[in-house]
Amino acid sequence: MPLHMLRKYYALVKDNEITRRRVTLRYISRMLGNNTLITLMCVVGVGGVSYGMLNDDNLVFIIGVLFAIAGYLLIRRKLKRHLRDNL
Repeated sequence: MPLHMLRKYYALVKDNEITRRRVTLRYISRMLGNNTLITLMCVVGVGGVSYGMLNDDNLVFIIGVLFAIAGYLLIRRKLKRHLRDNL
C-alpha cells in the first residue's frame, strides 16, 4: 500500500484509532518484507561505515555498522526462508 493510499485510508477511519494502528502495523510489516528497505539499510550502513572511517567519526561508523548488520540479518532470514520453502 503506497503512502498516499495510507493517508486516504486514514482520512476514512479517523474516528477509529485501533483501526488506524492496525493499518499502520500492516503497512510497516509490508515494508519490512520489501527488498527496497533491505537494500536501503545496507546502502546506509556501507555509506555510514565509509564516512565514519574517512572522517574519523566514531558515532557514524558504529551506526553504519549496526545498519549493515541489520540489513545482513534481514537478507539472511529471507534467504533461509526461501531455501527452506524451495528445497
